[in-house]
Amino acid sequence: MTGRRFYWLAVTIWAACLVVEWFVLPDLVPLHFGADGTPDRWGTPTRAVLEMGAVGIGVGVLFFALAMSAWRLPFSMVTLPDQDFWERPENQRVARRRLQDDMYHLGALVMLLLAAVSVLTMVVAEDPTPSLWPWGLLLLALFVVGFVVATVLRMRFYKRLPGE
Repeated sequence: MTGRRFYWLAVTIWAACLVVEWFVLPDLVPLHFGADGTPDRWGTPTRAVLEMGAVGIGVGVLFFALAMSAWRLPFSMVTLPDQDFWERPENQRVARRRLQDDMYHLGALVMLLLAAVSVLTMVVAEDPTPSLWPWGLLLLALFVVGFVVATVLRMRFYKRLPGE
């Protein structure tokens, strides 16, 4: 799947989670959790959806802008394996397309993290003794592992072009 399609799929999943959240959250929702995983700020479902919506839109716009900037970003601001090879004029188009795809993939991972946080919020909000422990830690660990694996797998796209 291309980075762009993965990104828009992740945005759609996040938006769907937000819509579901709007309908299933109880009257009192944990909005923020302390380091120990217990809620330290409460609010209404409307506020929860608006805050998560604002965060998601901000993150979505940020990664979309980063993906679009791949075509204008000076190579002096980018670190790639075999930098001299990719800075050659004949290779820049391929490098920029791959950078754009990277930004879409990373943006998709972050949007999926936000979708998972929405689901976790819905689950925790229904709990009589709400706490993120251990699910919040597990979610964060899965995100970090996924991010590292995706980054390592994406690095294979920066090998030299065939015939070089």
